[in-house]
Amino acid sequence: MPFFSRDQRTAIEKLPKDFKLLLASFGLSRGASTLFTIVLLWIVLAETKSSLIMGLVSGVGSLPMLLSFLVGAMIDSSTKKKSIFVLGGIIRVFAALGVLVSIIEGIVQLEIFAFFVSVFMMGFSGDLINSIRMVWTKRLLPDSQMKRGSSAYQIMGTTISAVGEISSGILLEIGFTISLAVIVFLFLGFSIISLAINVVSENPTREPGKVRIKHHFLKELKSIGSNTVFKQTLIIGIFLNLPFNMIFVFLVFLVQVHFALPPLYLGIALLLGSAGSIAGAYLAQRFMKHSFWLVPLSALTGMSLISIGFLPGIYFVLAIMGASGIMFGAVGVIVSTVLLKKVQEGVMAGSMGAFNMLANSTSIYSGFLAGILILFVGVRFGFVIAGTTILIVSLLSLRFKELLNIDL
Repeated sequence: MPFFSRDQRTAIEKLPKDFKLLLASFGLSRGASTLFTIVLLWIVLAETKSSLIMGLVSGVGSLPMLLSFLVGAMIDSSTKKKSIFVLGGIIRVFAALGVLVSIIEGIVQLEIFAFFVSVFMMGFSGDLINSIRMVWTKRLLPDSQMKRGSSAYQIMGTTISAVGEISSGILLEIGFTISLAVIVFLFLGFSIISLAINVVSENPTREPGKVRIKHHFLKELKSIGSNTVFKQTLIIGIFLNLPFNMIFVFLVFLVQVHFALPPLYLGIALLLGSAGSIAGAYLAQRFMKHSFWLVPLSALTGMSLISIGFLPGIYFVLAIMGASGIMFGAVGVIVSTVLLKKVQEGVMAGSMGAFNMLANSTSIYSGFLAGILILFVGVRFGFVIAGTTILIVSLLSLRFKELLNIDL
């Protein structure tokens, strides 16, 4: 049975050429970012033997999100989005290259410095790239194709992430320097593909730069304040992302320390999660026609994570990772579709910046919090706490009638 029906394949073939290039660049960036995150945290834990430092490194990459709203307003007002997009890829090349050089030099202090600087650069460049990608997606796709575009992103992202996750285990077995060199070349590829994307620019404005940015800043504040659906999505995002962002740190510690297994098992766990996410994205695109699905999907995700705290072996954990991925993939498509439908193009980058600043930036302290939980209650009970939080938030979200009453 084909993964897409004939009608779906035809619809995807009719997507604009530049959206396909944008989708390809997204996939390449996602794969490289996935590899970098896994490889870096594994190296950090191997070199420092400290779950706290690993958590801090994980969190520092999210610090640029604190400025996401301002960055988004600047992007919305800019007529040079393509140059900024390509620059984001170049920044990522140098971030990965810096870690590679520090590992070759073998000086511990230099390595630790490179760890923190590189994740900050990755976070900043990712903020730029993702904001512009959402603006371009809104421009390139008609409203009728928003859900299909969101599903394509989710399937592409999780498929490439799965390749990155399983490859990370193989590359880490080969060596740290080879792993980082591969990542550098992947980010170079992203920058090259980005040069081929052609999106019609906005009409140039006669306002001076500072006046234009201030105008967009005030416009986006007003838009966010009046958009009930966006505010409700933002609240849910804040309280779901905090526990969810802990999971990766928990998983690295669970495989490397608790089970004392090689990195290949981490790659398998993440691969199963990604495979489940692909299936969830397909199910959401094909069968889930209403935003109310957010409630049961989030609740099931919470319950599956709670169960990891009580399962005896790695193979049970692997099975739960696959099941959790299905729910996560479906939720991703629904949230992305809601935002694309309910946020105006002219304030898209700023709105997504606000979302990053307030919701996704929870990863700044979630990694550190994960390290604290591992120290004081253990990694198993850490999964229980994270899952319980997600379950409670999913039930409280029943109060958000506007968000849960949208046709997708």
